[in-house]
Amino acid sequence: MDASPVIRCEGVTKGFGAAPVVRDVGFAVNAGEVLVLVGPSGSGKTTLLRLVAGFETPDAGSIFLEDKPACGNGVWMPPEKRNLGMVFQDYALFPHLKVMQNVSFGLKGWEKAAKAERALSLLQMVQLDQFANRYPYQLSGGEQQRVALARALAPSPLALLLDEPLSNLDPRLRAQLRREVKSILTSRGITALYVTHDHDESLYMGDRVAVINDGNIEQIGTPEEIFHQPLNRFVARFLGLADFVTAKATDAGLETELGVIDTALPFSAGTEGELMLRPDDIGVRPSESGRSKIVARVFRGLHNVYIIQLPSGATVHSIQGHTTHYPEGLPVDVFLEPHQVLTCFVSNGRSANGGEESTFLVPSGNGTNGAA
Repeated sequence: MDASPVIRCEGVTKGFGAAPVVRDVGFAVNAGEVLVLVGPSGSGKTTLLRLVAGFETPDAGSIFLEDKPACGNGVWMPPEKRNLGMVFQDYALFPHLKVMQNVSFGLKGWEKAAKAERALSLLQMVQLDQFANRYPYQLSGGEQQRVALARALAPSPLALLLDEPLSNLDPRLRAQLRREVKSILTSRGITALYVTHDHDESLYMGDRVAVINDGNIEQIGTPEEIFHQPLNRFVARFLGLADFVTAKATDAGLETELGVIDTALPFSAGTEGELMLRPDDIGVRPSESGRSKIVARVFRGLHNVYIIQLPSGATVHSIQGHTTHYPEGLPVDVFLEPHQVLTCFVSNGRSANGGEESTFLVPSGNGTNGAA
């Protein structure tokens, strides 16, 4: 029998004034798992985290910690009884306490020697033991956040709650600390609920990712699942650059402006929908007779992203190597690359299996027959 989730929310709703901020949300975080809540500003992700922490009270629904009720149905467990570690966006270190004292602050009732040993071991874990006697103001932002992480882990909490912990850091330091935090969480099997608005960070950090929008969880799944097989257009667009082209089921396969995908379809000929395409799904080659054209190039350092206008006037994006240079106005052929799994949204919002989308595998070595 599987162990109970460490954190479980059922029908959680919270509003401030007339408008609900979190709407009938349910999810679970399993032991040793990092679940990332990702969504735009105002989507309700931080409110949901604060509800789990006990800093806010839900209007409806229940929250369970290791199957014990923390709130709901007349039960209320205060934050200090929930045994959850919290890492804030702004570090929230005590400026008058040294690093060692900050880390050991939550170890109430511990003997002095044991407290010092525990704090030092955690500082060694985050590679800051040499700064044990410094004050927070003497540390960089990344170092302060690592101290905050060590402090949150000191009492051995059931789970760690992280609220945009890296958003105050510059991009280079953020990428570095992201790797370090993930390594610590993974190597120690720490259960974590991690909030971010950064879709790249969510895909990197999460064992699973929950995409939240307007107080609703739109989809929960592994990073690969939600990126390649989004349940709706919001998820598709939020998690990365996504284009949509008209698609129609025919006896020959799935017909698009970029050619026909020769594959079996789960619905009848004549059904119309839209095919979601990522920039790496789309190939391009110069052609004097090409009916599409390059309209812009965005240089990203390691690669170029080309914006291409199709004969219909619709635009798509294609990622190419940083040494591939196409001028604006160049006529090109555009086609779908082989070996891809593509997501199609049928026009009535339903697919043959009752979901909102159907997934098609472009056969290896084929891609599309024909090109725009």
